[in-house]
Amino acid sequence: MNTKIIFLLFLLSALSVTAQFNETIRTGRPGQAIGPFSVGRNVIQLQSGFDINRLEEKNTNINSTAYGPNAVLRIGLAENFEINSGIEYKSINTEIVDSNYTLKGLSSLSLGSRIHLFDESKFWPSLGLQISLKTKLRGDFQTEDLAPKLMLIGSKSISKKLSLLVNLGLDYNGNSTSPIGLYVINMGYSFAQKIGTFIEFYGSFDDTNASLFTDAGFYFLVNNNLQFDLYGGIEQTNNLNFFISAGLSWRFLTKK
Repeated sequence: MNTKIIFLLFLLSALSVTAQFNETIRTGRPGQAIGPFSVGRNVIQLQSGFDINRLEEKNTNINSTAYGPNAVLRIGLAENFEINSGIEYKSINTEIVDSNYTLKGLSSLSLGSRIHLFDESKFWPSLGLQISLKTKLRGDFQTEDLAPKLMLIGSKSISKKLSLLVNLGLDYNGNSTSPIGLYVINMGYSFAQKIGTFIEFYGSFDDTNASLFTDAGFYFLVNNNLQFDLYGGIEQTNNLNFFISAGLSWRFLTKK
């Protein structure tokens, strides 16, 4: 991306938004969607989880089970700007007729930043931009090049308890010069002050293929700085492809 455009986005964000800090933790868990807000100045936040995925391909009789931990570290440098890093370790066991093989190791490592561009108004959503760069990997999940990922984020309050969150993005995998498109549509609902749920539709697309997943889950706020979550999802195809995930998000305030 042109450096002048990046500078302009930084300038607009500095002029157009108010304080980001929220009384309760804002986290990217549970679900695939991320929010437009940064964590706020002098805030360190950790979002971690453990995922289990099962895929059964009916036409080829190839079945696989994947599992592993993942985490995102977010550090607020300004009220509307943060830097972040994501890491994922994965083990995939694939069964083919009478044989099987296993891939395991570091499957993703990224560095990025998030800018909150505009606050929500009566007719317009709150907007944010996440820019990430996935590093080269070695081992079973080897990639050849650095891989950028760009996500435009929008959120809108429908009522005091119901909200809409939309993500649209481009993602490179580190082995191809062509990106894929990403989309997430998330509806969240708060039952009470500390308990909420969501349902979302998400997937990817390119010139030849498209995918559609559905997932849903719950979160429980232990206190203003600690949240637990549990959710799961399934792909809308003839194959059996589902996952479950459990995790926590913790926020630490370096200054009060």
